[in-house]
Amino acid sequence: MRANEFLIEYVREKTAQALGDKLISAVANTRPSRLPDSLYDWHTLADMAVNPENYGKPMSLNLGGKRMVVAPVATQHTTENDVPTAAAALQQLKPQLVNAILAEIENHDPTANKEYTQWLARMWANANGKLKLEDLNRGQFEGGLLGAYTRAKRRKLIKPEHADINRFKTYGEFERAMMDEYDWDKIEQADKNVDKGQSKELYTDADVRVIVPADEKAACYYGQGTRWCTASKNNNMFNHYAKQGDMYILLPKKPQELDEKYQLHFGTNQFMDSKDEPVKLSYIFSKFPGFKEWAVANIPEVQDKIEYASDELVAKLSKPIGNYILGEARKMFKDWDEGQDADVDAFYEEIRNIVKMTPEQIRAAADEYADPYADDVNAPDLSQLPAIFGLVIEDKLEDSYDVSELVHNLNQNVQVRQGKWPASSGEWNVRVNGMFTLRNK
Repeated sequence: MRANEFLIEYVREKTAQALGDKLISAVANTRPSRLPDSLYDWHTLADMAVNPENYGKPMSLNLGGKRMVVAPVATQHTTENDVPTAAAALQQLKPQLVNAILAEIENHDPTANKEYTQWLARMWANANGKLKLEDLNRGQFEGGLLGAYTRAKRRKLIKPEHADINRFKTYGEFERAMMDEYDWDKIEQADKNVDKGQSKELYTDADVRVIVPADEKAACYYGQGTRWCTASKNNNMFNHYAKQGDMYILLPKKPQELDEKYQLHFGTNQFMDSKDEPVKLSYIFSKFPGFKEWAVANIPEVQDKIEYASDELVAKLSKPIGNYILGEARKMFKDWDEGQDADVDAFYEEIRNIVKMTPEQIRAAADEYADPYADDVNAPDLSQLPAIFGLVIEDKLEDSYDVSELVHNLNQNVQVRQGKWPASSGEWNVRVNGMFTLRNK
């Protein structure tokens, strides 16, 4: 065994002992879209162990290269078939999960002996789902921001108060200090003859240019001055996102601040400013109304947002959802005892008013309830219509009636999506209890 291999194993073991539980909690609390592919199924296992009520049946997961069936809770069937609960499987596989997490974090440490790994692991664990793994050590430098930081330390160009990385209590604090207080172009003596790569200008007007990069070099060139992982020279994530759809880079022609840029990626519902902070799609459209008009007419993913979908499509998809809600409501008050203190007529009238919402009212509800059903501050698409109806029902009725079963059944049994299962593209349709009730043609 080589010395550096021993050092990595020793640091990993030490870090696993110190941070193991926090790392698992962070995986459970991180949205799957913010995790690398290698941790998707581990996230499901951890989340199922913590929130078994969100899973209706056992699932087959790829855990460390081995396929395993786990159940949210123990039942007679799972016990008879030796299917472990997620909680039991998590306890058994905890060392493998922690090792998988640390292996990913080590990939973001550019140093030969992984001197920053424990600090990176602590920063990510403490963020508990609010920091993307891919954002660790992003930056337009060889070896990422940590590579530049290491070279600058060797040349004694880092301020004394920044020389010990452990003084930074969050990764954001470190990144802000580095980007705000140092002239990295000067420090790195950057070559100005940069390869622009391959790209296409899709739209331009007096306010903005819109570029779609076709390769990593173009993403880096047009992302200069940003904190996007797709513009990083270390652990660049362009290919990861490109597989899920085009990236649109917006270059304002009259920027309001230094390096003002925006990146839109509809495949993961992420709309970011140059600091890699999420911004509302509606905000971007308000800044660039010409681009909004073009995007609504030409980008299918925009047309699929509840806010921008046609009135006709929103109404068509909402009708079978409303019919299902009315049917469940009738079942509810049929089960009510005659002496139960509940006004059936008032309840049914409220339900009718909800299912008769106009497309404009549905958009207003989607805007109000968007946060739980979209990444950060971004607008939900048509697939979230059942969830929006459920949230309106809870908001208006749960103080007077027990609507928990109705909303649960709605979210479990009604799906709106594109394409015939299991496809995920094509015409929008509604499926109730496993049966198609409508297709948008």
